Amino acid sequence: MFDEYGIIPLRREETNWEHLRRLEKSRTRPVDLNFRDVTSRFDVIWYGERTQGMADVDWFRNQYETIMRSIRQRRSA
Repeated sequence: MFDEYGIIPLRREETNWEHLRRLEKSRTRPVDLNFRDVTSRFDVIWYGERTQGMADVDWFRNQYETIMRSIRQRRSA
């Protein structure tokens, strides 16, 4: 999604944390965009194998919708 909206190009060889560092330096990202929480939580769930089931799904869906709303608002401004 960040590639599609011209925020940072997708680099498949990078880790989530490398994407995050580039995202935080991007001049085209929405100022209110916080992807650090998403990255941290993903790591805990995926690599730490600690999931709360549907609560995690709901949380990530909410984060995605918030991020997309922020990106779309930036584009329309």
